[in-house]
Amino acid sequence: MVKPVAILLIGHQYSGKSTWLADRKDGYEIYSLDNEVHALAKERDVSYAEAWKSLVKEANKIADAKLVEWVVEKRNIIFDRTNMTEKSRDRVLRFLTRDYEKEAIVFPLLDDATIEFRMKMRPTQYIPLKVVQEFRDRYEPVNDNDYRKVHYL
Repeated sequence: MVKPVAILLIGHQYSGKSTWLADRKDGYEIYSLDNEVHALAKERDVSYAEAWKSLVKEANKIADAKLVEWVVEKRNIIFDRTNMTEKSRDRVLRFLTRDYEKEAIVFPLLDDATIEFRMKMRPTQYIPLKVVQEFRDRYEPVNDNDYRKVHYL
């Protein structure tokens, strides 16, 4: 029997996770706090920034409830989060059963100029450069032994 696959995307904001994901989501459920925040923002008619400040806890509960359902149903899952630290990756992996094959896609750490360029391409989802730098600087290398495959882009 083929095991379901769980793929963790690992990269700071603006590193290319969403672009990579756009062409590769067929056959996978997408665990994305961002998607839930966007949905709540639209539903409540507020900006993404406002929703992030006031609705992120609610969005997290929604995403986690979906995740539990997908794991019970043994669906393939892509975790579209920054996952920059071992602790954040462990939080995600603890939901998975032993039935899952785990993979990681590690995106490059970008310099400030590249981040600023990419920020301009997504004006409706502004995240301050300082926040992105903090995430980038918190990166902890992936332990390859935790995954069946690790891809470094």
